[in-house]
Amino acid sequence: MSKIIIRKYKTDDEILLKNMVKNANHNYAENLAGDLADINQHKNLTVAEYNGVAAGYLWLSISLGNCQAFIFVSPEYRRLGIGTLLCNEASNLCREKNEEEMWSGYYDYETGKGFADKVGCYYTTSSIYMEYAGGMLPENEKFKNIRKCREEDYYRCAYLWNKGFYEMQVRIGHPDMKMCEVTEDGRQSFASNIDNSYVIEENGQIVGYGVISGKEIGALAVDTELNNRGYGTILTIFMTNEILKRGNANAYLWVESENANARHLYEKIGYKKIETCYTSFKKIEE
Repeated sequence: MSKIIIRKYKTDDEILLKNMVKNANHNYAENLAGDLADINQHKNLTVAEYNGVAAGYLWLSISLGNCQAFIFVSPEYRRLGIGTLLCNEASNLCREKNEEEMWSGYYDYETGKGFADKVGCYYTTSSIYMEYAGGMLPENEKFKNIRKCREEDYYRCAYLWNKGFYEMQVRIGHPDMKMCEVTEDGRQSFASNIDNSYVIEENGQIVGYGVISGKEIGALAVDTELNNRGYGTILTIFMTNEILKRGNANAYLWVESENANARHLYEKIGYKKIETCYTSFKKIEE
């Protein structure tokens, strides 16, 4: 009789997991390699064995109001219930933390969406990965209004991000979106990345906030009460140039597929679409 065992990751699993994803979408292999290289991420990995052989894995990150899961099962072991068991494990772990929802991103639409529907995900959206491959962009006179973040900027920056993300998700059709509250829990993360975080000010008030993550613009938020005044464009150009100044050949960013205004802004600057990632949301049932 076939036997499936769900267990925590062991260091002996590293080569097995790498071989599991080596012929899959390159993002899966790159993300897994990063997680395996970071010992702090090992606690987020769970392995599924089928008759004693590693057949799939779960990566799960749980933070307040943001539970992200990724499940991968080797093609030869699919349709055996392994993915569903890993999804149930993720749900149980989120439930223990009193979380109500989790989400997962994937690139293979047919396989990923089929599995998402099977395990009861209620909403799926998509994001576009974009690349800027041009040279340095012309500087703007309002660059003088941009500075690095300070720790005391945390609440304003977190508010701009939470509010902008919430309003954008509602606009593109998320049926049950809630705006995250600004809490002290995020302050440490904010402070740890402060050298890569920037704000743009107008009349002494922070009106926009952005974060650089390696060669990517990892976050960008503008006060939605001040849309269409060019702040998003100025911050995007500034951070694109900063990424290039740091020795990167190109700059990258993610944007929601349905966020037409942002896509137009990035395309106008010179960003071009590379690929699409899909995101599905699942309620954590009692």
